Amino acid sequence: MAEELELRLNAALRKAFATNSSTDSQSVVDFKETNDFESNRTTPAMDINLKDDFLEMERLVALPERDSSQNRRKELKVAKSKLVKLEALLVNANDARETTEKELESVKATVDVLQERVKRSDLEVVELKSQLDIQRREAESRLEDAYTKKMEAESRMATLGAELESKVDSLETEVGKERALSG
Repeated sequence: MAEELELRLNAALRKAFATNSSTDSQSVVDFKETNDFESNRTTPAMDINLKDDFLEMERLVALPERDSSQNRRKELKVAKSKLVKLEALLVNANDARETTEKELESVKATVDVLQERVKRSDLEVVELKSQLDIQRREAESRLEDAYTKKMEAESRMATLGAELESKVDSLETEVGKERALSG
């Protein structure tokens, strides 16, 4: 856009200089033909050409400002549009972040609850192991007592069995003596 403006201005300046130089060469010819008084004045055609060139240059200078301001307005509209889109994206991102933060808090709360349950479960496992160990020792102790009692009972049975046999033998011996005496 700036290059186009520069080209147009250069063209207008070239035109103005061309008009001036052709007018100047004409003036030189006129100068030779007229007196000094008339040669110092500019010709009306030259004045009109200069005015036209000046007006053309002003028009050209004014046009880019409009084009430039129109481009600026377009750029501003595009920038505003992009800004609106970015703001919408930002709002969506903030909403998503807030939702994610809420979900994260919920998950953290769930994790805290589960960790507390795991701690309680671990304590219960330790307590149950302790109770199981106590009950195992008590059972082993009872088993040992039962075995001891069994061994004592077997020993006593053996002793009673031996006594019984001894009494049976002694009774048989007495019965045998009484049979021998009675018979």
